[in-house]
Amino acid sequence: KILTVTIGQPNQIVTTAVIDSVACFGEASGSIALTTVGGTPGYNYSWNTSASTPTITGLTVGTYTVTISDTESCEIVESYTIFQPVVLAATLNQIDVKCNGDNTGSLTANPTGGTPPYSYSWSNSITTANNNNLTAGNYTVTVTDKNNCSTTISTTITQPDPLAATHVTEEPLCNADNNGEITITPTGGVTPYAYSWNVGGSSNVI
Repeated sequence: KILTVTIGQPNQIVTTAVIDSVACFGEASGSIALTTVGGTPGYNYSWNTSASTPTITGLTVGTYTVTISDTESCEIVESYTIFQPVVLAATLNQIDVKCNGDNTGSLTANPTGGTPPYSYSWSNSITTANNNNLTAGNYTVTVTDKNNCSTTISTTITQPDPLAATHVTEEPLCNADNNGEITITPTGGVTPYAYSWNVGGSSNVI
């Protein structure tokens, strides 16, 4: 008589991972959560961080390795990588006020890194990247990305001194002479200066 015996074996141990990478550059906000099947439950977890649970949290950027073993000491080894975005930063394009007392200044925030899209919060309540019609003064913008990471940058919009002028007049020497002279000395504003007289002439002396 022939007796046939079948030797069975457990299924291969398989694990799946849900990985959350770091939300903001430099944080410890990553996590790895494992779900394991196969083998002979229950499972033991041995991470290179010394953790022994299927889920580990508070992770920084890097590679994490885990050894998973079942009750029969069968084991698998898996590695997972936690990533992070580039550091969120911002620069400003600035145009200063052209004439003293005007509102011709403007600022444009230019963010880089992080995770788009970006939102903007200016100290004068503007919520777009462009901030126009500005008077002289201090301005601050906070740029926030999709993961709620933020960076803040400040600047000062400047303006020229008020444009003013003094004059020196030399009267004609004799009645009906045409040797009188006026000299204008401007201050403030932005050089160079241009002159336009009601009697013609384009220099500071007529």
